[in-house]
Amino acid sequence: MEIFKELLWYWYIYQDRTASEIQQLFHQHLLEISNASLDTVPVPFLPSSIRTLQRRFQEWDFIKYSQFQFYPSLETRLWVLFYDMGLNDTEMIGFLHKEGYPISIKI
Repeated sequence: MEIFKELLWYWYIYQDRTASEIQQLFHQHLLEISNASLDTVPVPFLPSSIRTLQRRFQEWDFIKYSQFQFYPSLETRLWVLFYDMGLNDTEMIGFLHKEGYPISIKI
């Protein structure tokens, strides 16, 4: 499953899918790349249960923040603040707070 880590992250974090939805998507994906039935796909690549996926997500530190909100303009604003103005993280957070973005640094 390690080779599919980025794809699983994309589904889990970026597309905000549940573990059961990801398990279904993952099985469909494996079927597409193998062009065969699940019986011909090597067993180690198939998560046996939803709990297996959840455990992997925990091992890989996939953390879903329930209050995440995407701002399309934020990417451009971060680019300007960092590359054009040369601000550090703390200074950027200050500017973004003044502009009304509820953002913080998570380490």
